Amino acid sequence: MRFVEEAGQLPAERERVRSKSKKPVDRPSTLEALGRKMLEEAISPQLRQRIMRESGFALLIEAPSASWCETIAAAAAELRRWSAEYVHDGSNKNHKPSYKSREAVEALSAGRSLLGVSPDPRILLPSALVQAADSWVVVRQPNSATIAAVIAAVTGRVGISLPEDVVVGLDHDDIVAAIRRGSTARGCRDRLAAARRSRILRYSNAEIPRIEELSGYGAAGGWAKDLIDGFAHFRAEKVTFAALQSRVVLASEPGLGKTTFAKALAKSLEVPLISTSVATLFSNEDGHLGDVIRSLDQTFREARSSAPSVLLLDELDALPNRATMDNRARDFWTPVVTRFLTALDALADAPVVVVGATNHAERLDSALVRAGRLEKVIRIGPPSPDDIAQILRQQLGRELLRADLAPLTCLALGRTGADIVSAVKLARTLARQQGRRLALEDLHRAFLPDDRRSAPLLRRIACHEAGHAVATVLLTSNILHFVSLVCDAGSAGRSMSTPGPDGIVRLDDVEAEIICNLAGRAAEEVLVGDISAGGISDLESATRLVVMLHAGAGLRGKLTHLFAANASTTLAEHPHLRRVVERDLRRLHKRAIAFVRANRWTVEAVADALLAQSVVTGDFVANLVRSAGPPFPPSR
Repeated sequence: MRFVEEAGQLPAERERVRSKSKKPVDRPSTLEALGRKMLEEAISPQLRQRIMRESGFALLIEAPSASWCETIAAAAAELRRWSAEYVHDGSNKNHKPSYKSREAVEALSAGRSLLGVSPDPRILLPSALVQAADSWVVVRQPNSATIAAVIAAVTGRVGISLPEDVVVGLDHDDIVAAIRRGSTARGCRDRLAAARRSRILRYSNAEIPRIEELSGYGAAGGWAKDLIDGFAHFRAEKVTFAALQSRVVLASEPGLGKTTFAKALAKSLEVPLISTSVATLFSNEDGHLGDVIRSLDQTFREARSSAPSVLLLDELDALPNRATMDNRARDFWTPVVTRFLTALDALADAPVVVVGATNHAERLDSALVRAGRLEKVIRIGPPSPDDIAQILRQQLGRELLRADLAPLTCLALGRTGADIVSAVKLARTLARQQGRRLALEDLHRAFLPDDRRSAPLLRRIACHEAGHAVATVLLTSNILHFVSLVCDAGSAGRSMSTPGPDGIVRLDDVEAEIICNLAGRAAEEVLVGDISAGGISDLESATRLVVMLHAGAGLRGKLTHLFAANASTTLAEHPHLRRVVERDLRRLHKRAIAFVRANRWTVEAVADALLAQSVVTGDFVANLVRSAGPPFPPSR
């Protein structure tokens, strides 16, 4: 047992190039040198002496990943003669913790020495061995200093200089194949660098940009930048991974690029991306409880064994909230949620970046988003005009470099990043079908699909949206971004605005907001001559605001708070309130009609621009309002 007799010193750490007889020195294989060196760094001299001398010693070794188990076990076999060795890498999906537990109990009670090696001992090794182990040793992924020592041992060439990230992202086989007996130290280093470049290309999709090249992610982009900077310090061993903010939940409407964000982050960090979702956990097997939990465990083990890595937990809201869970499903889902949380906790000591993605952050279990787990929820909104311009330019590359993309930016307002990427692909398809290069007209056609609605219907919709837009600019401090006739997502047209800087809510502000909601309906009545049922959502919003005034905000003389989960429930529970709300809605609708009549020229001008261009910006509407002269607010 040379490794034990030399107190853990690798042969290459002494002068071993040639003996006096000029015979070549027998050098260890890469597998031998790697296992010995990594175990040497994990086991103190005092513990080594205990392992060698104590009878009935039970040793657990946590390997850095599944691929390292056999190499670590072979090195541990040199420490002493073990009565039994339990080496499990998790590849057997039907494996259970009760595996050979009875056998381990009998061996321990008989005073025999046992060895267990696994990337996840608690789950993969006999439970009796885990409970009774005399020592639990954690073997870390090799760093540059470890690799330099192994190269010296295998080649006999000492003093090799290696970059800090020489083996970042490489697995066991990559390293072993690169370090060879009979090779030069420089040759080993060059092969490691080539393997790393190859692996980066292997998990880096060429179509996915780096996170630094993405636009429109707001606070999520800032979080990613901080993480990338911190990750560089982690790789240089200047900070621990635990010091980084490495866990986040991205929340947004569908199609705003949560999955793309995770892929781009993995590409920037140059680490593998491991992705799963609740639907995936169910699809891997028959959907039985045991199958789901095994699939979940396997995904988290893969993230750990690939570390450093990014783990994407997509469609996170499909995991039920235990506080609101239906009792009929509780027996099934409670173990799944609990195991999910436990698996997340078990990653605390591993360099794994965890990104959750959801369309409904409000549905997540509170235990999932607390500190120490998925600590931060960041909301992603639709891209701003500047973001859209950058996304378009990024997708177009060197095509249409001199084209004015401003009209396209207006057409794309309110669309998601995925919508924009899809439209550019469609434009390229249109050009390819005609056997020519991409033209600006192709992009216009892609962003404006054929609209087969009749001219009278389009005129009605344009007047409706123009009423909303002009009222927003004149009556509120809200910021109007755009008004659109583009028919998508079930909407015949829409106006998009966000609250202004004034966060104080007064009676006049709420009533102005209600008038804005009713101004579309009022514009139809004034400019078209009758009304349609196209403003149902407007009536819903207006009703909710009036109910809030009377039954929730204390702005209509009543201090009693009656507001329930929604306006419909409140009105159903308090019939007398319906008469009051109806009276206020009729009064404010008259004011909305008066407003449209007083600002008819401006509303018609916006409607005409919409019919001509399909989309107009908030700045365009604001300029029309200014050119019309002093505003004409509705009389009270």
